[in-house]
Amino acid sequence: MPRLRVLSLDECDIKHMPDWLRSLPLEELQVSTTDFQANAYPWDRDEDCLPRSLRIFRHDDRNCNASLACLRQLTQLEEVHLGSAHCPSWLGQLPNLKRVHGYLAPIHSYADALQGVALEVFTLQIPFEHEDFVASHEEYEFADPLERLLSSASATLQSLDLHGHHLLGIDAFPRALRDCRLLRKLDLDKCEIQVLPEWIGELPLVVLDLTANYGLEDLPLSMQSCRTLRLIKLRLTCLSGPYAPSFEADDEDENSLEGRVCLLTQEGTMPLEEVSTEELNRRRAALMAISRALPDLRLELHHAVRGGRCVCWCVGDKGDAGGDPQYAGQTIDPLDPHWAMELASDSESDSDAESEHEMACGPLLAAAFEPLEQTFHYNRNELADDVKQSLLDLDDE
Repeated sequence: MPRLRVLSLDECDIKHMPDWLRSLPLEELQVSTTDFQANAYPWDRDEDCLPRSLRIFRHDDRNCNASLACLRQLTQLEEVHLGSAHCPSWLGQLPNLKRVHGYLAPIHSYADALQGVALEVFTLQIPFEHEDFVASHEEYEFADPLERLLSSASATLQSLDLHGHHLLGIDAFPRALRDCRLLRKLDLDKCEIQVLPEWIGELPLVVLDLTANYGLEDLPLSMQSCRTLRLIKLRLTCLSGPYAPSFEADDEDENSLEGRVCLLTQEGTMPLEEVSTEELNRRRAALMAISRALPDLRLELHHAVRGGRCVCWCVGDKGDAGGDPQYAGQTIDPLDPHWAMELASDSESDSDAESEHEMACGPLLAAAFEPLEQTFHYNRNELADDVKQSLLDLDDE
């Protein structure tokens, strides 16, 4: 198979890779396994089993016991997904390494191994289902290793994803990030951020994800001068718009909010009609201020409830003719629930495809206000050259 470039071996139980595998001209290989015990797969420790042509290697997220010594001779490797395995101490010796992704593993192994590496993309997530990871490890150190890693890669880093790590307070926010002058994408989803440093507006960001930072209720004034910004994700913050929450069946205390139009506040999730006028005016003023300052910016304020898409808002947006006729053509208030929600559908096909809750709370204007990730190809010619190139370079955006 002289033309094979990409191979995926999912849920495989191969103990030894076949000899012919290393002769394939592969550029990308994904491997997931079924046995998560240490030393379960001899190929994992075989430095000669994989093709030397590999540029991308994706390892199963669940196997934290892999040694990954099989990567040690892959001098063409540019991108590696380590899953939950600790970062090998020799990984930084790979001469072409640019993009590193991890999951759950302590950051100190990365900070030590990647010193001096010209990283362009770094991801180290704690997903929702493992959100107790930090709290259950009292000796888990994050801030200092992160500072060392960012300082080492400050001249090259373009994308940073710290989803799920706790960055409480200004003192815990990585100060070395200020020197990352090529950073285009910053994902701080569920990082318990309450206040952003004023200098964050100095970064040339295109996409900033602040989703699920429940205590965040303001954006630094400096962000109004960040002309490269095209998308800020603010769902589940104290700047987000109305939504209809859904709770587990055993959440008896929350059942009274099921299906109602609510707003997340510092006091918790409240019915929209019970939120004070002062709070609505504060939130509206903050959203209007940054949107007026940055006309090309979209703000993701509402939940992805239908079609896997979130409604994005910009000051001056008009109601969609396909929605409620009384809102068609009218200027949209970001805190008006009528345009963000739609009535339940009577269609049987809709009932088959979506839950009753989803039908009742789907975004009315999804077609008109899709997230930047789904529309930047369409609007590419309208972007400034430097922003356009930044997006293209990132690939994942």
